[in-house]
Amino acid sequence: ATGGVWVNQDEFAAAGRAAKWKLLEAIRGHVAARPPCIAVDKINTLRMHRKEILEALQAPASDGGAAPARVLLRLLHPADPVGRPGPRGMALCRSRIAARGGGHRTLTGGHPQLDAILARTAADFEALLPAELEAFDAV
Repeated sequence: ATGGVWVNQDEFAAAGRAAKWKLLEAIRGHVAARPPCIAVDKINTLRMHRKEILEALQAPASDGGAAPARVLLRLLHPADPVGRPGPRGMALCRSRIAARGGGHRTLTGGHPQLDAILARTAADFEALLPAELEAFDAV
């Protein structure tokens, strides 16, 4: 099928503090339009991130409440601790960020806080709980 949509959190960065709410509003709008698929490209290392995305993906009750299938992609390095970001994954992220140069709106290889951002993201990571795993149709 064709006609799916891609929603990227970075596309809303210009909205400043309202960026998150604009992203979630866009997701809800796409759900209402019922495309064959909606790809949500957003950090999901915290339970709050995943909860907000899942809530935005819920179909309105007036639409019969049938939500689209929810698939969570977790990109983890196979040599790191199981189910957690680790040093190899962070090194790979760092090298990929550096390789793309200025080809990203918010995080570039020359960002002065790059290492701190990656370290904080890995340290703050919250593993998926069994109830969260059940909310996704595939992980």
